[in-house]
Amino acid sequence: SDSRTDTYNLVFGENVTLQPAPSSIEYIGGFSVDPVKENNTYTFANGEVTYYDEDESLSRPAANRVGVVVKAPTNMAKVDYEAAEVKIYYTKGDNRSKYWEGTFKEAKNDGDAEDVFGVWPAVTTDMKKVEIEVKWSDSRTDTYNLVFGENVTLELAPGTMQYVEGFSVAPTIEGNTITFANGEVTYYEGDANKVAANRVGILVKAPVNMAKADYQAAEVKVYYTKAGVREEYFSGTFTEAQNAEDAENVFGVWPAVTADMEKVEIEVKWSEDKTDTFKMVFGENVTLQAAN
Repeated sequence: SDSRTDTYNLVFGENVTLQPAPSSIEYIGGFSVDPVKENNTYTFANGEVTYYDEDESLSRPAANRVGVVVKAPTNMAKVDYEAAEVKIYYTKGDNRSKYWEGTFKEAKNDGDAEDVFGVWPAVTTDMKKVEIEVKWSDSRTDTYNLVFGENVTLELAPGTMQYVEGFSVAPTIEGNTITFANGEVTYYEGDANKVAANRVGILVKAPVNMAKADYQAAEVKVYYTKAGVREEYFSGTFTEAQNAEDAENVFGVWPAVTADMEKVEIEVKWSEDKTDTFKMVFGENVTLQAAN
């Protein structure tokens, strides 16, 4: 009534705590199809895991990776969530082992937003599950799971090319092309594997995440372009292209360079959907060392 007002009070003591709000996990990238999310579990199935080159800024080696971010509860103070205890476990085959342990703050990568940390596990063919345990408080621990199905495949890493020797100055390397310019091609005497000729040498290295049986069966074709005419010089497997002195996962190419040599192309078909082409380009001012 106009003559009566009651006031009701809720009083909170000093020892009242707040239950953390739900935390969350979000997929960032690295899989060819969207993974399926159910509660705190992402399932990766029937797709391909992306290959990423080394990231020196993050001290992250080259590998096939998928990425997720774990977000702190929205009602948790920064000082508290940064001190949360994080443990990461990998299950490969039947073996579950601890991969990393530290605080939320220590788990953060450069570029992560203030209230998240990213996890980018290196996925191998035997990876079954990644578990991320976060102890937000004495009464609250969340576990996030990344589960990998049997039909997950790995994107092949790029094959690589490395200059060995044979040119009087360092050639220019850009991507998969080596350019020889303003220098002299060394003359080599013949041996059991090569006839005497002016030669430069390179090595082609198999993708680092490719099984030996698979790269040994890769199809290799080598083409020479001389005076505008392109012809096939060699066709065979990776193993057949190898020289006796080559390391297990490389084959060497030592073309006999003549005055009219313009280009050498090395095509390697690693799989049905991946072919790399490596090129050796010879400029107009390349000269040949005289035979002894």
